[in-house]
Amino acid sequence: MKKRKTFIAMVIVIAILLLGIGYAAVSNVTLNLTGTANIKANADFSVEYDTTHTVVVTPSSTTIEWAENDNRAVSAGSYQDATTAIMTVYLDSSNTTATAVYKVDNKSTELGATLSAAVTQISDANAQYFSNITAVYYTDANCTTALGNNVVAHGGSAYLKVTVGLAKSPVSDITSASFSVTTTATPQEAS
Repeated sequence: MKKRKTFIAMVIVIAILLLGIGYAAVSNVTLNLTGTANIKANADFSVEYDTTHTVVVTPSSTTIEWAENDNRAVSAGSYQDATTAIMTVYLDSSNTTATAVYKVDNKSTELGATLSAAVTQISDANAQYFSNITAVYYTDANCTTALGNNVVAHGGSAYLKVTVGLAKSPVSDITSASFSVTTTATPQEAS
C-alpha cells in the first residue's frame, strides 16, 4: 500500500509539473501598434477691411476754414482696397479731436483672428502738437463694447476706432504730419 501511495503521490506531482510546464508554454501574447498622424495646415485665413462699409467719422459734418474759401472736413476716412485705409484729419482750437471707425472682417471659414494694432505716432518737431494717437478694436459699429482679447471669430467682424487729438496749438500751420496704424491679424484655432 505504501508503494501505491507513493506511486499516486508521484503521479500527482508529475501531473502538477506537466500542468505548470503546459501553462508556461502557453502564455499571453502582446501585440503592439505605433503610428503617426499628420494634418496639413491648409485652412484659409483671410482678414481684411470691409470696403463696402462707410467709414464713420467724428465730428461727422464739421469743417474748418483752412484758408480763405478752403473749408476742410475735420475728419475723413476711406478705404483704398481691402488692405489699405486712409484717414485725414484737420484740427484747430475749436476742433481738438477727430476719430474714424473702420470695419475689419475675418473672412476665414475656420480660424479666428487675434488683432493687434501698432501705432506709429507723429514724429519730429510736430509730435508736440498732437496727443497720442490711439487705435482700439470694438465689437459694434458704435464702439461701445471693446473687443475682448482682440479675438474675432471666423466669419465675424470688428471695428477699429482711430483717434487723433490736438495737444497744443502751433504758431504756424502743420501740414502732412504722418502717422500710421498697422493691424496684424494672427490666426487662432477654432474652439
